[in-house]
Amino acid sequence: DTTDGHPGPSPGQLRAQMWEVIVHGARGIWFFPEQITPTFLFDTTPANVATDMTTQNATITALASVLQGTVNPAGLSATVVAPLDAGWRNAAAAAYFIVVNVSGSAQNARSIALGGIGNAASASVYGEARNVPISSGSISDNFAPYADHIYFLAAPHAIFADGFNGRAGCLQPALIVGVAVY
Repeated sequence: DTTDGHPGPSPGQLRAQMWEVIVHGARGIWFFPEQITPTFLFDTTPANVATDMTTQNATITALASVLQGTVNPAGLSATVVAPLDAGWRNAAAAAYFIVVNVSGSAQNARSIALGGIGNAASASVYGEARNVPISSGSISDNFAPYADHIYFLAAPHAIFADGFNGRAGCLQPALIVGVAVY
């Protein structure tokens, strides 16, 4: 209800709110876009907000099995300075680090210190078709106002899952297509 002088969130603000609650362990998100006064309206969501809600819902749905995992599991960590906030999840194939800028100001060259990543040299950024270098266990990245970035690193066991059988240096020829091993 925006008739009381309090406007609804912008697309960016809503996006930051959605990822902020996920960072802190939300298991579901519901929206109540009604206007109560002066007359009841079922849905007063501006088109640009509805578009971003749909985009974020698609990302959340695609990552549901990851996001429903243990919130901030031991063995991994992400440390940021406000106004950034961070959370992490560990899945079978990758570790995920969710970082959100909860402010209306751009945050440039911000450091994200990652723990439990071994000697990883880079992280992929989900949905952005880019990789970021990791130096001394930290990422440096830019955040637009209310932006989020989801970094993921393939789990070491996942990298070799299709080529090694668990014994150091022993290939599994049946799993390597087009290569004959004698």
